Amino acid sequence: MKKKLALFDFDGTITRSDTMFAFIAFTKGKTSLLWSLLVLSPHLIGAKLSWSRAENAKKKLLSYHFKGVRRAQMELWAEKFYKHRLVMLFDDTALEKLNFHRSKGHEVYVVTASLDLWLDPWMKQQGLNCLCTRTKWVDDAFSGEFDTPNCQGPEKVRRIEEVLKKADYEKIYAYGDSKGDREMLAWADVAYYRRFV
Repeated sequence: MKKKLALFDFDGTITRSDTMFAFIAFTKGKTSLLWSLLVLSPHLIGAKLSWSRAENAKKKLLSYHFKGVRRAQMELWAEKFYKHRLVMLFDDTALEKLNFHRSKGHEVYVVTASLDLWLDPWMKQQGLNCLCTRTKWVDDAFSGEFDTPNCQGPEKVRRIEEVLKKADYEKIYAYGDSKGDREMLAWADVAYYRRFV
């Protein structure tokens, strides 16, 4: 018998807010985050115009704070972020829906533009499949680049189709909260936009 599949966006869907900004604020402080947003404001404003510019702005922001930082340090920060901050950002209703699908034996994937860096501790603890933007390391330090395209918009569907075949599933559910999820929501049989019922 064919299986069922549930696809969840992360930021703004499973969580109540953006985790990239939360990770920067947690590791570097709110003042440092605010200053970087001011310095990089031309790039961040431009990010509203297209997905490619959004990816470039994201790289610039992360590079500003973390380029050259050793992998061991970044992973230590990520573990502390998960334990002390990320757990406070989850939407309980979203987690209930995610766990509902798991309890029914449905295959569950988180599909997100967020980086594996700060997602991995929670994903591993939960045993969840995750398709995300992957960090690029050079000489065991953060390069300021991504190892994959930013997993947003059409890239979400491309990444899903790399590992899954739509024909293998009886029904596909998708949950998202932004225009970056539209293609994934359209790809599913049942789409929930900013809701879980």
